[in-house]
Amino acid sequence: MVFWMGCVFEGGLVVVALALAAWLGLPLIDGLRPDGTGVALGVAGTAPPLLLLWWIRRSRSRGLVEFRRFLAERVEPLFAGWSVAQFAVLSVLAGFGEEMLFRGVLQPAAAGVLGEIPGWIAVSLLFGALHALNRTYFLLATALGLYLGWLSMWSGGLISPIVAHGLYDFLALALFLGRMGGD
Repeated sequence: MVFWMGCVFEGGLVVVALALAAWLGLPLIDGLRPDGTGVALGVAGTAPPLLLLWWIRRSRSRGLVEFRRFLAERVEPLFAGWSVAQFAVLSVLAGFGEEMLFRGVLQPAAAGVLGEIPGWIAVSLLFGALHALNRTYFLLATALGLYLGWLSMWSGGLISPIVAHGLYDFLALALFLGRMGGD
């Protein structure tokens, strides 16, 4: 049930992003033109958040130890019994839905009102707040939002952050839930 709810939610973000882009007159579809460079940048762009994940998994910092315990007790049970294919499907939907909404619609809209850098920061804070399961998760999600927003600005499109976000989510789920070995 959680899998299907996640799919409906993440897929619904695509619909919301398309509707908002049309309403605001934003050229969302232009940023979705697939190209090899954008995909390659997205794959390479997965490295920094994966390095952060590696550090989080090994850190002995009290806050990060508590964060890992929180994930084990509260988040991992939601994914119990999921297959690698289910991780992949949800990760792809999250990459598309969240990046289309946050980097494809909200970031350009906020940049139009606040300016590019303040808009980028504001949307990254919103991204963090909407992912905030606890304070540490808020900080990490805000950092990821800043990174993905920067990747979108730097690459000039949405393909790179979509690929980076989806691939990172997939690898993070698989690593944290023991589907890829580790620890």
